[in-house]
Amino acid sequence: MSFVDLLFQPRLLLALLAFVLVSSLFALAELRLEPHYHQYPASAWIADHIFIPLAEVLALLAFLLLAYPVPYGLTTAPGMLELLSADGRITDLINLLFLLSLLLPLLPGLGRLPGVVLLVQALAATALLFHWLGQRLQLEVSLAPGWLALGLILIWAWVGQRLVRRLAPMQGEALTPGRILHWHLTGAVQLPAILIYGQSLGRQLG
Repeated sequence: MSFVDLLFQPRLLLALLAFVLVSSLFALAELRLEPHYHQYPASAWIADHIFIPLAEVLALLAFLLLAYPVPYGLTTAPGMLELLSADGRITDLINLLFLLSLLLPLLPGLGRLPGVVLLVQALAATALLFHWLGQRLQLEVSLAPGWLALGLILIWAWVGQRLVRRLAPMQGEALTPGRILHWHLTGAVQLPAILIYGQSLGRQLG
């Protein structure tokens, strides 16, 4: 399956729609509740560092679980329920993404690059799901992308970040509809990088 074919797969478009809907629901809830909890420092900290990252994780999971196995360039594969049926796998996936959402912004410079944080989360989840797919097929698989794929991912991470800043610049820290639009675009522009990585992994399955 070519890269262009991947972009127009109905399953992928449905997954992208699910990402937008889930993240919109959480964003609207935050927009409504933020004036109430913002006046309490403890509540604001919990919302900023626990509830909001967890909501972003759930939106990302909705995309990945619905898109599978299209990001790997596959039309058929063992079902997602088969991959997640082993004890603790769902918890492991959520914990991985949640931990990354907490730790990555602490790295110098990444706190101001939410697109990069989201991209790393998406690539980590893509890698973990592919690892489980390899186990299900009883195959030894590598999670390292080729050099070309790695270069394209890095280039797109930079281009995508700049594109979002131009289309929906954020002004200040206040939660506004413009900031919500920025978050949605940040998630949407990661799609090509996820597909580049997923396709590089899927080629191992022939």
